[in-house]
Amino acid sequence: MREYGEYWHELFRGARDAGQIDGDVDLFVARMLAFGAMNWTAEWFPASGDRSVDDLAEQAARILLHGVAAGACR
Repeated sequence: MREYGEYWHELFRGARDAGQIDGDVDLFVARMLAFGAMNWTAEWFPASGDRSVDDLAEQAARILLHGVAAGACR
């Protein structure tokens, strides 16, 4: 499990270092929020109607990468 967390930490760190994640974002918090969302998906996704796994993945990536607010949040 530790290796799994480190793998994801390196992905988030690489994205931050590439300028894809704001430098002010706490990578631990971002990673744990992403893990929590991914882990709970199995509980609610089958009951979510006619969405496909591809639709779910697209929405998850969109929300994780761009948030839910309209326009800039700053």
